[in-house]
Amino acid sequence: MWQDLSPYLSGSGPTATVLAPNNTPTSILSSAAGGSVQLEWSFTGSALNLLGDIAFTATLYADPYGPPPVVVVGATVVGPASTIDPNEQIYYANIAIPPNSIPVNDYAFTVVITATENGLTLPIAGFVEVPFVAVNP
Repeated sequence: MWQDLSPYLSGSGPTATVLAPNNTPTSILSSAAGGSVQLEWSFTGSALNLLGDIAFTATLYADPYGPPPVVVVGATVVGPASTIDPNEQIYYANIAIPPNSIPVNDYAFTVVITATENGLTLPIAGFVEVPFVAVNP
């Protein structure tokens, strides 16, 4: 979900899909095998051309239902966009979950997406939650 940037920029998504190592969608991962989280989001609006210089950072957090503490699994940088469709700019990201990086437990995954331009943080941010992911041995 993106904060309201209307009427100049409207965000759609982000959406998150948890993937097993064989790239099939799942809600159960093996700690020993790892996996990934695939993300997609887009923007439309009259300020779309301003996104060309913006880089987005997507960070994956695994919040356990009980101990241990929250795990920062990984992050990836997306952009700046190399091409801009005059009507919509779509972004894709994939965050790897390395083997044995998340202890066995049940988790809520949260991905926070922030924006920067030339090292400066911009007031564009979004997040998406995957409410339940089981991590087995």
